[in-house]
Amino acid sequence: MDTTPLPPNDSPSDNHPDGTTKTAGRARRSSLPMLIAIGAVTVALAVSVVLAFTGRGSSDSSDPDVVRLDSDATQPFNALDDGLNPVGQQLPSLSYTTFDGKTIELGTAGKPIVINFWSSTCAPCIREMPAIEQLWTESGDRIDVIGLDYVEVAAAGQAMIDRTGITYPVGRDPRGSLLRALGGNGLPYTVVADRNGRIVAAHSGEVTRDSLQVMVDEANRSGSGS
Repeated sequence: MDTTPLPPNDSPSDNHPDGTTKTAGRARRSSLPMLIAIGAVTVALAVSVVLAFTGRGSSDSSDPDVVRLDSDATQPFNALDDGLNPVGQQLPSLSYTTFDGKTIELGTAGKPIVINFWSSTCAPCIREMPAIEQLWTESGDRIDVIGLDYVEVAAAGQAMIDRTGITYPVGRDPRGSLLRALGGNGLPYTVVADRNGRIVAAHSGEVTRDSLQVMVDEANRSGSGS
């Protein structure tokens, strides 16, 4: 007798030889533990996926305050065509949008600049924010840093800024044109240019404080030799 899905009480398949429908009742009762077990497995799988994406379940997670910022964060995307290598090229004439709607030119202002593309739904982007913040605070006015929120509504990006507490300058790339112009094809993506606007490094994926310093050092060497 098929009990999936559960048939109505008046189904002929439920009729017991004595005219009762107790078999259907027992089927419902016996199926309840199975449904509970399936539900428990589903919840466990969902939790494991979230932990894998956010890094909360990883033993090498060095900053739990970061990974718990967005439990719905996802892995990096690769939705664009392969990006071009911008290293060695001049920083193109670009402008970005601030979160209050202003337009600002993206330039070097006579010192190296670190341009980082991120999104509130990108777990590696969130994890690397403390490293970028540390670079910004430790470097004083020797470099510029700008974090550009890639293609999402302003409210989502602003909420992430508020939750992380980052203080380095931020802006928006609402159409993704800046990311593409600088050779990006995924998130997170970081570009570093020297004081003359020459791009010296482009990095796809999560950065660390050390890897950022390597790129900035290269920008300093490049700028001083110009």
